[in-house]
Amino acid sequence: MLVRMARRLRRRLLRRAARAARRFRDRLARLRRATVRVVDQETVAVSRVGGIGWRARPLNSDGPAYLILPTRLTIVLPDAAWLVRLAGAGVLTGKINELKLRLGTSPEWLAVGLQPFQVIRTTRKVLWRRHRGGLEVEFHWSKPYDVHRALASATSAVLRTRLWDQTSGPVYALDKTAWSDGTSSWPQGHLVAERPASKADPLGRPLGPYQVPAQPAGGSGGKPPPIVTAVANPYGRRLVGTATRYQLVVGADSTRSELRDETGRVAMSLDPRSAEAAVLSSRIEKYSVVAIDSPIRNGTFLGHAVRTLAGCGVVFSAADASVRSALVELGVVVVADPKEVHDLRGYALSVEAARRMAVTGDAALRRTPLSGGSLPLPTVSVLLSSMRAEHVEGCLSYLAQQTYPAMEVVVGLHGYDVSEQTHERWHDMLDGRVRVVSVSSDLTLGMVLGRLTRIADGELVTKVDDDDHYGPGHVTDLLIAWHTTGADVTAKGSRFVHFPDLDQTIDRAWAAPEVFNVTPAGGSLLLSRSTLQRIGGWSHSSRHVDTDLLTRVKSAGGLVYRTHGLEYVYVRRATGHTWTTETEQLIAQAEQTYPGLPVDVLRPEYPLTPQV
Repeated sequence: MLVRMARRLRRRLLRRAARAARRFRDRLARLRRATVRVVDQETVAVSRVGGIGWRARPLNSDGPAYLILPTRLTIVLPDAAWLVRLAGAGVLTGKINELKLRLGTSPEWLAVGLQPFQVIRTTRKVLWRRHRGGLEVEFHWSKPYDVHRALASATSAVLRTRLWDQTSGPVYALDKTAWSDGTSSWPQGHLVAERPASKADPLGRPLGPYQVPAQPAGGSGGKPPPIVTAVANPYGRRLVGTATRYQLVVGADSTRSELRDETGRVAMSLDPRSAEAAVLSSRIEKYSVVAIDSPIRNGTFLGHAVRTLAGCGVVFSAADASVRSALVELGVVVVADPKEVHDLRGYALSVEAARRMAVTGDAALRRTPLSGGSLPLPTVSVLLSSMRAEHVEGCLSYLAQQTYPAMEVVVGLHGYDVSEQTHERWHDMLDGRVRVVSVSSDLTLGMVLGRLTRIADGELVTKVDDDDHYGPGHVTDLLIAWHTTGADVTAKGSRFVHFPDLDQTIDRAWAAPEVFNVTPAGGSLLLSRSTLQRIGGWSHSSRHVDTDLLTRVKSAGGLVYRTHGLEYVYVRRATGHTWTTETEQLIAQAEQTYPGLPVDVLRPEYPLTPQV
């Protein structure tokens, strides 16, 4: 009897001890977990004990980073743009074994073309899944992993981040200087013509032909925080007809605001935690004009929201001059009458809105010569192969007017040569940034392009056709689209087609949408040398070289993006084309016809100096 009682007591005590041990382990596990969530546009809250004891951490704080020492870190954010800002702010430090990321909004187009993220030796588990319009990502490591490296892995798992070939822009998740100031992580130098005064630098290393700039890219200089152009860009914009009109209705506290259409229906509610999340979760038209009645200042949530919308191509209107003046200070395109945003004039206004915000708002681009800075831009080599000597000089005149500063031209004269005087004239037209070679007529177009690519020095190459028309911002537009979308190939579409024999230009508006993996114009392809090398270079076929290249890019998992069609006009003559579509078929696709070659298509009058 006593033995049985002793056994029962022992089992009861063991059960109690086991329950106590489980409770202790659960409490210990809670102490080893941390959670990060958003408070407002510029602040996160961090808790080490599963939701108890939240501490606010401003992203722009100059104080020390918050030390994370738990096993598991959970981050709950509205969208991928917030992850970029968090990673670049440098407010978290320490080591973790698990990272769980939840994004409230993540449309499918943001994840198109994501490359497989890095799986290191200590990676135990990776989970990536969609959940109710958002995204969940988990990483598990067998050994403690640096928080900043974990955030970098998470960023590459949800967003196509662009690091420039050789001259990288800001590297996410290193420090806030790289993100806010746009400083380069690569000690890129400039090629100098003169022999350096010293043979070695202060550390005794021999100096080569590339010297680090004497005046590196400076600090933020009072500029507003960068916008995440991988999210705030014109993807999906359709420049057709009259822009959709919206009205910005500002709430009593200036944060709870809405965009309403002409019927009064709410088209978008601005979430005070993230302007990008509001844009991603709404279905507003990016080719639109938003009317504003009261001034909006820089440094406010609404100011950031307006700049984010401008990055998507949205134009703003205000009847009051003081409101327009305040909007001009934000760097957006503003008009007095919303009726102005219509047809070709409206297209130009929307294009300038997105271009201006990319150049002045993107963390890397706003520190480059495009915006008056000194951060080196990727160099672009323009490849021109021509069998028609009479067209070369006209094409070179277009290239000489390009606004992109880091550009050279490589010309292949296919089956002929020109006089020395012509060589000199072309050299003078482009201030020496041109090289001309004569190649045999026995070579196919693909062979010629391959030879020109080997001669070229640019990190990016773009192909032009000798008889097409190009506006001054053509190369700049391609570079901006390549950088902001993360696509492997960017190009313009054959939307505007000119028929010299008929002296008219048609608008094929069906080619207007700016989206991925649609057919672009072969005379405007831009891609990096690394992409070209990865897919095997140019085809040696004499026909369909562009189609072959695009097919291989897509087959290799790459992305092709078609940007807007302004400043590029495809020329269709009666003969001499590898594109075999009949002229009558092309004319039948016209939704609008313009006499001659419209100046508003080739050289739009952009609002370079906003009028107040």
